[in-house]
Amino acid sequence: MTGEVDLRRTVGTGLRIGALTLATSLWWMAGLSLQGRYGIPILRYTETYQTVATASSAPELLRGLGYWFFYGRDALGAWIAPAVTMTQAVPALALSFVLPGLAVVSGVLTRWRHRGYFVALVGTGLVVAVGSHPWDAPSVYGRAFRAWARTDAGLAFRSTPRAVPLVVLGLSVLLAAGLAGLVRIRPTWHLPLAAAAVLAVLLNATPYVRGQMVDRNLDRPESVPAYWRTAAGLLERGDRSRRVAEIPGTDFASYRWGNTVDPITPGLTDREYVARELIPYGSAPSADLLNAWDLPLQQGTADPDTLAPVARLLGVDTLVHRADLQWERFRTPRPRAVLDLLTRAKGLGPVTGIGRLPVEEAPAGPATVDGVALAEPVGSREAASVALAPVLDSRPVARTTAASAPTVLSGDGAGIVALAAAGGLAADRPVLYSATLAADPALARRTLAQPGAQLVVTDTHRRQARRWGTVRDNDGYTERAGETALVVDAADNRLDVVPGATDATRTVGEVRGPAWARSSRYGNPVSYTPADRAMNAVDGDPTTAWRVAAFARAEGEFLEVRYDRP
Repeated sequence: MTGEVDLRRTVGTGLRIGALTLATSLWWMAGLSLQGRYGIPILRYTETYQTVATASSAPELLRGLGYWFFYGRDALGAWIAPAVTMTQAVPALALSFVLPGLAVVSGVLTRWRHRGYFVALVGTGLVVAVGSHPWDAPSVYGRAFRAWARTDAGLAFRSTPRAVPLVVLGLSVLLAAGLAGLVRIRPTWHLPLAAAAVLAVLLNATPYVRGQMVDRNLDRPESVPAYWRTAAGLLERGDRSRRVAEIPGTDFASYRWGNTVDPITPGLTDREYVARELIPYGSAPSADLLNAWDLPLQQGTADPDTLAPVARLLGVDTLVHRADLQWERFRTPRPRAVLDLLTRAKGLGPVTGIGRLPVEEAPAGPATVDGVALAEPVGSREAASVALAPVLDSRPVARTTAASAPTVLSGDGAGIVALAAAGGLAADRPVLYSATLAADPALARRTLAQPGAQLVVTDTHRRQARRWGTVRDNDGYTERAGETALVVDAADNRLDVVPGATDATRTVGEVRGPAWARSSRYGNPVSYTPADRAMNAVDGDPTTAWRVAAFARAEGEFLEVRYDRP
C-alpha cells in the first residue's frame, strides 16, 4: 500500500503546514486588521467581481488563462505583452487549446489508479475558477457565488481564477498518463512522443522560454535615478512633524525610466507622505478631500490658489512634483502645466528643480502635439525631473485647534477646495461638515453661535455614483432624492464621507418638466461621463444625447422615459 499514511501522521503534517502558513501570513493579517479597524473597506474600491468574472470563461481557464489583468490595456498598449500573442495569433491559440484537449481525451481513455483524483482536481478547479461567468447569465452556483461576492466577506474571495493551478496540474498529469499509455502500446515511440510533448509545452509557454516572465514595461534599472535620491535627501532634512504631498495623482507609478507600480518616494524617505493613487486609502473624508484636491489638476481646471491652503490643512510642508511620470500612459497632467501652477501659486516658496527630463518626453503612444500642448503658455518653463515646492507657514500633521470660530461647511471635500479657491480656508479654524451636525440640532446651534463662526454653503456632497477605475471622471451625474439604479452597477462604490447621512443633507437633482428619463447605463464601463446621462434624451436640446456602450457591447441597454401626464 505505497503512498498511504496513517491518521496520526496526516493530522501532524496538516498541523505543521497550518502553523507555518499562519506564521508566514502574519505580516498581511496585521495590516488587514488595522485597515479593517481604522480605514475604509478597501476591497470595494479595487477591481469588482464583475471585472474578474467577465474574463473567467471555461475555455480560457482550460488553457491556463482567464485572469482579468492579463487582458488589460492602457494608452501605450497591453499590460502583459504575451497577451497579444495568446489572444490574436492563430497558431498560439490553436496549440493552447490542443494541449488541454489532448489531456481531456487522455483522461477519458486511460485507466489508472489515481485518475479519479486528478479528474476531480480539474473539475473542482474549473468550477471554482469559472465562478459567476457569464456575469449576466451565470449558472445556479454562479448566481449564489455572485450574491455572496456582493458582501464584504465574499468580495475577499473574488479572484476565483487563482484556482487555475489546480486545473493546469490536473491536465498536466492526465496528459502525461496518456503519453505513458501510448508508450506501453508502442514502446519504440517513447523518445519521439516525449520530444513532441516537451516541444509543444515549451511552444505553449513561449513567454517563459523567451524571457517574458516579467513584462518589458516592468523591466527597469536596479537603482532609481540619482535625482530621486537627491530629492529624497532634501526631504529627509525636513520637519518630521509635517508631511510631504506628491503631485499629480496617478493610476499607478509609471516613470520614464521604469514602471514600479507603487510610488518610490515612501521607500526613499521616512517622512509622512500623502499622494493620490487609483485606490483610496485612509478614512473616507480624507480620501474624499485628497480626490477633490487632485481632480481639478487632472482635468486642467485647478486653481493655483488652492494648493497652499489645502496643503496647510493636511499638514503638508513640501509639494513634490513627480514630473518624470509617463503622463501619456494614464492621461495624467503634463509636466509643464503642473510646474506653471506651482510657480503661480500663492503661499508656496521658490520651486527647486532636480534632474532633467529626457528629451523624448513621450517616446510612444498618442500624439503629444494636441489641444493640451497647444494651450500651454508660450515660453513656459521646461519641467525638471523632480521639483520641490515648500509650503509657507505650514502646520504640523498632529495639532490642536481652538474650538472657537469654526467653519461649518455644507458640503464635502470639493467644498473645502472651493472654499480655498475663494480665499476663505484658514488652517487654524476647525472645519466641520454640517451633515455631521444634522442629527443634533442643539449642537449645530451651539456651534454656529461660537464667536467668529461662519456657515459656508456649497452644492457639493452630492448624491452621485463614484467609480475608481481612473484618477479622473470618477463621479456620475447628480441624482434625484431616493433615486435607485435600474441595473446594479458593481463598479459604483461611494465613499461614506458622512456616516449616516441621508438625502436631506446631500445636494440632489430635481427634474422640472413634462418628462424625465433613466437608463440601464450611460457612458462607458470604466469612468463616469455625466454629459451622456439619460436625461439628455428628453431635454429638448438636439446637441445633447443619451450615449452608452463606449468600447463595450450595447446589447441589452435600455432607456426608460416617464411623463408627468399621459
